[in-house]
Amino acid sequence: MLQEPYIKLKAYKIMNLSYSNTLINKKNKKNNFSLVPNLKVRKDKKNGILNVKVDLVKFINEKNCLEVLIEIDGIFEISNELYSDEAKMVNVLYVNGTAMLYPYVRAIISMITGLDSTTTVLLPTINTLDLLKEAAKKQNGSNNN
Repeated sequence: MLQEPYIKLKAYKIMNLSYSNTLINKKNKKNNFSLVPNLKVRKDKKNGILNVKVDLVKFINEKNCLEVLIEIDGIFEISNELYSDEAKMVNVLYVNGTAMLYPYVRAIISMITGLDSTTTVLLPTINTLDLLKEAAKKQNGSNNN
């Protein structure tokens, strides 16, 4: 018998999308990529909302700079098995939820940049377990202050 998945993606929504392709002085900016997941679990623990924010700055050449900011919310149904273990619930939503939403972010950025120029931007793949470890380090660092 197949085990029910811990989480199911019910829907996602683009909360914010900002794009610019500008001529800019390279001295003021540099290539940058950041991904920040943020999690909210509803009180009934039946659904979780994961917000994934990606900020990208990419120079196409010496003068053209693409800047993209996208935030999407994914709404996840949480299985009954996770109700009693909140730490596991958070980990599963954080790691698996980010892994489920990130392909949508990659596709949106690829499509937007491809429609605007001959240089389509394809975001790198990510290791969502590393994101969780990094978040735990930041959390522990802020607790020690």
